[in-house]
Amino acid sequence: MIAYFIYVSRNVYLVLLYEVATAYRFLPQQELYSNFNPSNNIQHKYTPNILEVPYHVLIIYSNLFCSGSLIGSLTVLTAASCFWKYSDEKIMVKTGSSVISDSGNTYLVESIKFHEYYKHISDTDNDIALLLLKNHVVFGAGVKKVILVEPETVLRDNTPMRVSGWSTSERRLYDNGGPAVYQDLLVGIMSFVNTNPNKPYFALFTNISYFYRWIMLNTKYFLEKRCVDTRDTDLDMATYEYTN
Repeated sequence: MIAYFIYVSRNVYLVLLYEVATAYRFLPQQELYSNFNPSNNIQHKYTPNILEVPYHVLIIYSNLFCSGSLIGSLTVLTAASCFWKYSDEKIMVKTGSSVISDSGNTYLVESIKFHEYYKHISDTDNDIALLLLKNHVVFGAGVKKVILVEPETVLRDNTPMRVSGWSTSERRLYDNGGPAVYQDLLVGIMSFVNTNPNKPYFALFTNISYFYRWIMLNTKYFLEKRCVDTRDTDLDMATYEYTN
């Protein structure tokens, strides 16, 4: 897995958080180094309106929750590690809300695809998953898809990225699956965050650029299979990626 190390704040108290962090290092596959320089920490956190992060969704199963990014009217991208306790329960996705208990539209997940080599060598290897929804998301001001960064794209050190995730006053950390966005492009997925106050505070993100082709291939497979299985005449495969 190729990932970014970035700095994030230690004090996260609110529900849906939005923060600026800096890309620290672009790492080669399966190499996880850590090196910290707190003087480069330029983050700022606040509670956003969903209009600022309309692609951010809530994923719920059992009594657990995590984050995801809406990448199409039927598809959500998240971290495979979100489902560390998953055992075939129903998975729901909630859009259009910046508070877990607030109003929003909820959609049933029809299928889930984990990366074939998730946890191949370590717990953070290939930490990515794709969800297919049963029904099309209704797009609007607070519900929009995010654009994926192109393959072979590298961010420079200290590039500002915006990170959002669900949290509560009792759980002072971002949940897995949350998006890292640079100039309206999805560049990362929250994979791991260190919450030990006695150690340097950092987050590890799955690199979207590296997994771009995997995402496109499995999205295409998902949607083609759905067309065959459900005769979904509303889904135009030729223009799906650009119009939804």
